[in-house]
Amino acid sequence: MIPLELPFKGKRTYFHGTDLLPALLHVASSSASSADVAQAPLPLTIGAQTASAQTASTPTISVQFHRLATRPVQAKWVDGEELQALRAADALVALLSLRAPDRHLVILEQAQTEQARMPITRVDWDEAATVRNAQCTTDGNWQLAVPQVSLVSLFEHMIALNKQLLNTQFGPHDWLWARVDLPQWRAPNRAGTLEIAYLRQIRGSVFVSEVRFDTVPIASIYFSKKPLTQS
Repeated sequence: MIPLELPFKGKRTYFHGTDLLPALLHVASSSASSADVAQAPLPLTIGAQTASAQTASTPTISVQFHRLATRPVQAKWVDGEELQALRAADALVALLSLRAPDRHLVILEQAQTEQARMPITRVDWDEAATVRNAQCTTDGNWQLAVPQVSLVSLFEHMIALNKQLLNTQFGPHDWLWARVDLPQWRAPNRAGTLEIAYLRQIRGSVFVSEVRFDTVPIASIYFSKKPLTQS
């Protein structure tokens, strides 16, 4: 088990996906050369997008958010059999799956008896402020000029911008981030233009958007109107 020291954002009483996802990527990247991931190293190094990167429609990494976590969390590598058991027990908070190896990185809540070992901090956060200067393009996409930012800040901008797009097209709603697909990419470490383009709707309740950085697709994100389970 790998303890994750994450904060609550703003007035939230659960961990936000914009912190859970970078934590998963960090653990996966640092484990890339270990026995946990015996296949090729994960393409998670922070750097410029390469021309050989795959498109967002063929994800190398997929992360799903299953339930809201209100207690301290930890990450763990599991195989397919253990993953099935965790699914059956409704224990998954988040799941990172790799396309090639049968290894999965999960986030779980710590047991009640372990909570005192890791107190939860809280940080100020205004989600609306992160996209205050966003603009809608003539084709209905939303764009935002972003400075050189951390991985956490990149996802904060991405998620807030997608909520703005969905609210514009489908009306205000309490959107929930359900999944992200990442191609073989290197997260941008420079200033540029972040753009969100709505793609499609799945089963009437899941809304898929494409994320672009300086016109290059870097992710597909899935949002839902259905509430997640909260412990």
